Amino acid sequence: GKPAMKLLTLLIITASAEASQSAELTRIQRDLHEEERRTSIAKFVIESALKNSSLQVKETRAAETLDTETKQRTEAAKLSGDQAEAEVERLQAQKQADEQQLASEEAEMRRKKGMTRNYEMSADEAEGKADAERSKAEAILPERNHAIVDGVIIFSEWLEGLPLQ
Repeated sequence: GKPAMKLLTLLIITASAEASQSAELTRIQRDLHEEERRTSIAKFVIESALKNSSLQVKETRAAETLDTETKQRTEAAKLSGDQAEAEVERLQAQKQADEQQLASEEAEMRRKKGMTRNYEMSADEAEGKADAERSKAEAILPERNHAIVDGVIIFSEWLEGLPLQ
């Protein structure tokens, strides 16, 4: 009896201690597993936050770059617009100067045409007067013309008869 009872009690105590240890071990394993799960979730949340933060930094930089480029393009467009306005003003001034020069040249051409017409009329009048005077002279002195022609013929024959030197 007694030793068997002691052994049985010892076995029960040992089994009870082992069961208690096993329950404790299971509880510790469960707590450990829960802690690993929480750590994994926290790690995921931190990594996601870092990715989002990094993405936000990239997006902010991209927005700043776009803003800078837009400002540069706006300035370039404004400068180009100012240059275009200046070119339009220059071309308008050139056009006005060209129109004034053309008007001046047209006036000069009209003046010269008028002078040419006056010269032509004067030449026609002078020719008409000369014809009229010639006709008068021929009517008044027809015999004189013959005498002049005869004199020129006699003179030229006399010249031909001179010895050559």
